[in-house]
Amino acid sequence: MLLSQKTSYCIDTMRVKQHSGLAVLALWQQTLRATTAWIVANTVDIAIPVIQAIEVSRQRKALSYLDDRLLEDIGLTRKQAENEFCKRFWQK
Repeated sequence: MLLSQKTSYCIDTMRVKQHSGLAVLALWQQTLRATTAWIVANTVDIAIPVIQAIEVSRQRKALSYLDDRLLEDIGLTRKQAENEFCKRFWQK
């Protein structure tokens, strides 16, 4: 939340007593929208690396099933493939 938004929120909160129930409801809806947006943004920031780690793990497992002819086609030796598919998902 930007500083101007925080200031606006604080000022709006202080003025709540001066307004009707509809104004309070509108303020709560604004807060809920801001909170929801924050949760979504942070969930995406966490989900992307998790999805990437799952994909790397899947690709390494698939590499372990390739025979020597297919490994040669992609330019890897059996030893290089073993070194790669033995790595954990967090290892580069």
